[in-house]
Amino acid sequence: MLLAFMLLAGAADWVPMRWAWADPKSLDLVKGTAINCLLLERGQWSAQFAKAAAEVGIATLGVVRPESGSVDGVIEGKLSGAVLEGDFEAAVAQRLRERLADSRLAVIELPLRSRMRLDAADPVIGTFQGVWHGIQVDVGGAAKAAPSGAPWIDTNMGFLRFVGAVSASTIWIGNVPPEKTVIKAERYLQVICDAAVVGARWIVALDADLNKRLLGKDAGATEDWRRITQQLAFFEAHREWKGLQPAGQFALIQDVASGGLMSDGILDMVAVKHTPVRAVPTRKLDGTVMNGSKMAVNVDPKSLSEEQKEVLKRFTRGGGTLLTAPAGWQFPAPKPDKSP
Repeated sequence: MLLAFMLLAGAADWVPMRWAWADPKSLDLVKGTAINCLLLERGQWSAQFAKAAAEVGIATLGVVRPESGSVDGVIEGKLSGAVLEGDFEAAVAQRLRERLADSRLAVIELPLRSRMRLDAADPVIGTFQGVWHGIQVDVGGAAKAAPSGAPWIDTNMGFLRFVGAVSASTIWIGNVPPEKTVIKAERYLQVICDAAVVGARWIVALDADLNKRLLGKDAGATEDWRRITQQLAFFEAHREWKGLQPAGQFALIQDVASGGLMSDGILDMVAVKHTPVRAVPTRKLDGTVMNGSKMAVNVDPKSLSEEQKEVLKRFTRGGGTLLTAPAGWQFPAPKPDKSP
């Protein structure tokens, strides 16, 4: 029980991975790496595996989805806690949280982006939704690009930056590799970086081919695994970077209703132009958040309260430049729930 409390207290420092095996011997793959938290599917929940993992300092979280709706197996299997992944009804999620809390177990939620509890004081918040980082490729191998531009690189950085500006919690993103696709090691490194450079953690998830070859001790797979774990270790060795504040003097003011949780949103479009920009969530627009900014874009002026409008008036009176939408314009309703 003491170990469970220790793991719960240290949830913000967990480095997560979706685990593909139930044999305790498979834990040899993560011994000595930065990975210290394994997400287990229902068929992997066992007291034997949980005990073996705990003995080497690794937390075990059972993945619970709406179609099952029960955490009894997590409790009976003596896991460290559960991950509620998917579109749970609010009342169901609350009931499961309370059930796990009564058993002194950790609970981490990976809902739709639009249902992330951004204002919660949880040590970890996250979502299972996200694009797979990289350039989209058409059938035949051609990269997708507009007539007047270079190929677009899919990234989750923009909406993760917004979440990081709203919440002090550690952020997990649980996007998985495309199905029936063999992923090169370089792509895994890119996905790790896509989250880590903005202070979030990608839940490591390997494609089926790499999982199979890795357990079979294939030399190429072993080398790919070494590179992946080395990349994770690099970012974990520099955790202090997560506390660094954006230095850009250009502030983008937006919130959930004005695209803060969208992939390929405004933050991404500004960043692709190599323009330093920092996210300013509308809900945090107060007298100090604009300090250091010289220019701001107010994405959805209709959403501002009178107090928030006064903050921007003081900003312009102090010499700041404010770009705002014309009267009557409203940001189109975003659809962050659409599967990437």
